[in-house]
Order: sequence, then structure tokens, then C-alpha cells
Amino acid sequence: MFHNITQAYDKTDATWEIIIMLSVAFLLGMLVHWAFSDDEPCCADSSKKSSNTKSLSAREAQTKRKSTSVSRKKTVTKKSVRKKKDNLRMIDGIGPKIEQILNANGITTYSDLAKANKQRLQDILEQAGPRFQMHDPSTWAAQARKLMK
Repeated sequence: MFHNITQAYDKTDATWEIIIMLSVAFLLGMLVHWAFSDDEPCCADSSKKSSNTKSLSAREAQTKRKSTSVSRKKTVTKKSVRKKKDNLRMIDGIGPKIEQILNANGITTYSDLAKANKQRLQDILEQAGPRFQMHDPSTWAAQARKLMK
């Protein structure tokens, strides 16, 4: 097993050891992959997904189609009502928490903030708690008007 350093090295001495180590590493890799992989293969075709849908019973497929059409109708109505939120944190004095408080009170855009008077903003901050009462919203409307441009 141990070789004398003075002996000539024969390349076949370690061949079987290397083959066994590579085989063990391969099997160990396969075992780890099997243990941590999902049920589906990583490169599943869309054709396999469609055949999976075919395997559902007729009733399940019909229910699935109905729920999809209902959710599509809901998203269409929600999209028309929603307006795009602006990043209110761009305004000096507004951080992530105050932005959440303003959004909860209907102020989501620079336009909303520009229209709000100082007293309304101060009331919102007071309702949020003592931690937010120290902030001065007197310049927020002017800053929002500048960001709207």
C-alpha cells in the first residue's frame, strides 16, 4: 500500500483507486440530486405540462377554466381602478414607514401629496403615533410639485 519513495512510480498503481473514488463521487452526487430535487425534472417540456392538464378529470379542468376566467375579469377591473404609485421616499423627510402610512391614507402619488394641505398631513402623522409626530410635512407638497414636472 505504501510505496518507497526511491522506487520508480508506476502510473497503474493508482488507477483502481481513482476509478473507485470517481464512482463513489458520482453515486454520491446522484444521491444528493435525488434527495433535493423536485418531483418534476428540471427541463420539463410544455408538451408534458399540457399532457398533465389532459390527465385531470373533466370536472377539475372545467373548474380550473372557470376560476381562471373569473380571476381574469377581476384583474381587468382592478387594473382600470388602480393608479401607479410614485416613490414618495424621494421627498426629503419621508422614509419607508411614512410612505406606508401615506399610502394607507390614500396618498400614493406626487399629485396626491401636492394636493394635500399641511394640516391633513400633520393629522395623518399624529394618528400614526408619537414616533411620527416630530416630522414636519410643511415642505412635502412643494417637493412633490417639483417631482411631478
